[in-house]
Amino acid sequence: MRPILLMLLFLGQWHLYAQKPCSGIFLSADDYQKNHISLVADTTLCRKNIRIDDFFMRPFVWIKSQDSLKKIPRNSVFAVKTAEGKVYRLANDENYQLIDSSKIFIYLLEKTVYVPVRKLYTTRFDTKTVREYYFSCSKTSPIQLLTLQNLRLAMLQNKSFDEELIVHFPSDQSLLKQNEQGQFEINQFLMTKK
Repeated sequence: MRPILLMLLFLGQWHLYAQKPCSGIFLSADDYQKNHISLVADTTLCRKNIRIDDFFMRPFVWIKSQDSLKKIPRNSVFAVKTAEGKVYRLANDENYQLIDSSKIFIYLLEKTVYVPVRKLYTTRFDTKTVREYYFSCSKTSPIQLLTLQNLRLAMLQNKSFDEELIVHFPSDQSLLKQNEQGQFEINQFLMTKK
């Protein structure tokens, strides 16, 4: 009975070491494309293993890995993968959440803005979360606001492709449509055209 118990204990520990790293830092676009995490975060800390400083005086990404805390300059990090599986690309001093990468890369940026609210003779400010969508044509191309005009300029093809794009997506709001699987319809359209 004892050898079986020891063998089960060994197999259970081996399974823990065989798991793929779930969170960490991608230092380059090639690492992201290969899904190779350059710096693996400590998985025992769950959500407290990676911290991104947004303050302009401290442009660093902190990663906790195996009893050490590493500080990496923000501009040398391509993307961060959290314990929840979300991927954030760090560019333009922002954290863009990657939400669809089937053809073009589509990102979500949530910002908190202050909205003035007038009450009788006073004005106070409430906070409101604004969701903005961005895109990039490839993993290394610059990130731009997802508008029809920006997409048409980035995808300069031929006149018939441009006209077909305008017919399928007549407005900026139509670019944000998603199917049941959560994939953006613009990516489905682009996959059928190329």
